[in-house]
Amino acid sequence: MEPREKPLVGFWDRPQAELLGLLHATPSGLTSDEAKRRLRLHGPNSLVRERRFAGLLSLGRFFANPLIIVLLVASAVSLSLGDRVGGTRGGLAAPSKGSRQAPDPTVATRKRRAMRQRERP
Repeated sequence: MEPREKPLVGFWDRPQAELLGLLHATPSGLTSDEAKRRLRLHGPNSLVRERRFAGLLSLGRFFANPLIIVLLVASAVSLSLGDRVGGTRGGLAAPSKGSRQAPDPTVATRKRRAMRQRERP
């Protein structure tokens, strides 16, 4: 089987007979000899195995991103200046037991509380 002169662009629009001719195949499949020849020519149809430390390399590439480095530095600066709530949102460090702060209520929550207080006798 020689390298294809034209790629199978738009194969879904082509008639079956034309596709089989381009692939040098028959409706019943390949003959054993043709299958063996293609196996020798192209190799087995198998997935590439992932390397042992591929996950660690992927994590290392994640931290090599300049944006990630800037965000980590900004989180470290925020933590060092005492902004524990903002600094921990990035996941750098967990706040200590005594530093937990109540979340700031939203504007709607504050308005509801004010209305309830006005309604009370």
